[in-house]
Amino acid sequence: MAPSHDLGDPPAPPEEPLCRPPASETAPEIVPARYALPYSVRAAEPEDAAQIRSLLMRAYGRLLAPDYSAEDLAAALPELSAAHPAFLSSPTCFIAEGPCGRILGCGGWSDYSPYRARSSAGLGHIHHIAADPDQIGRGIGSAIFAQVLLSARLAGIARLNALATRTAKGFFRAQGMQSYGEVAMRMTPEVRFAAEDMRMEIAPL
Repeated sequence: MAPSHDLGDPPAPPEEPLCRPPASETAPEIVPARYALPYSVRAAEPEDAAQIRSLLMRAYGRLLAPDYSAEDLAAALPELSAAHPAFLSSPTCFIAEGPCGRILGCGGWSDYSPYRARSSAGLGHIHHIAADPDQIGRGIGSAIFAQVLLSARLAGIARLNALATRTAKGFFRAQGMQSYGEVAMRMTPEVRFAAEDMRMEIAPL
């Protein structure tokens, strides 16, 4: 919205419903937000997979573009945005849910590394913290991270690791994680993607 140059109130946003009826039973229509939407954080369910995958594709595709070449991003995007069923069905994957079930953010942790290898006791790995690019700046990522941190502490985790994108490393630093340098994350046998190795010591509850 262009800034107002008079002393009156800025014009109100256009009146439209917070959600609309789905275009079909299998493919709900996602309406881009023109203003802030309310949300609450809950555990993800397998039925959320399609929306989470769509959110990750939009978030990574738009937000990572300034920090990666178009070629690298296109090669990595399918794996970056994959929502694995085992992770979605776990109690440590969370979403920020807006009106009418619209997913505005997601993220979680597990005791499996990004390479799907089980970690040693007390070590957890953060996965897929992302927010709707039209709702950036509303604290959605921080709310998800807070839920991840609480869940990990309750589970007795003593350290959390994350392979953060170049775009997200500032966010993770703001949450208290420390950077240990850039690494080449193995997405597939053929694709490597630059990421920041980030770690955080936490006190189990």
